[in-house]
Amino acid sequence: MSERSPVFELLVGSSDQYNDVDNLVAYSLYKHHKREWCVAFETEKQRPPSSEEKLEFAKGQSTNSQLERYLKDAQDALLHFAGSLIDEERPEIAAEAIAGRINEAVLKVETQTSVRYMLFYGFVSTLISTASLILLAIGLRLFGVDLIDGLQALGAIEINN
Repeated sequence: MSERSPVFELLVGSSDQYNDVDNLVAYSLYKHHKREWCVAFETEKQRPPSSEEKLEFAKGQSTNSQLERYLKDAQDALLHFAGSLIDEERPEIAAEAIAGRINEAVLKVETQTSVRYMLFYGFVSTLISTASLILLAIGLRLFGVDLIDGLQALGAIEINN
């Protein structure tokens, strides 16, 4: 291995993988672990660790099982973070969802059963019915049809003069 820590390359890799949040968080967990190790080392030995000692720590942490542990811990931390965000926003999300459903229902009711809608179509249907009756009466009068005479001829009703 080179004189540089292999952990960054093993966890994060090339620059096109810098968008992989799991790996970046895993690397930050490694750095946090390394910092704790340095503090403990300095407390125990009364001196900071040398570059060689830091490199040995990094080599010890670059085993597959340790790298997998950093990745799993990173995923767990991200899931916990996402869960806490959802829990914080849950009342607002629920309120927005309810408000949206209420608005949809109001719009549907307004367009389908509004008083203006019912009055307009009631007025139009009344006009059509009235116009039909007027046309029927005019037609009967023009053609000389007398409904009362027709009914008397059929014997349906008796009318006294």
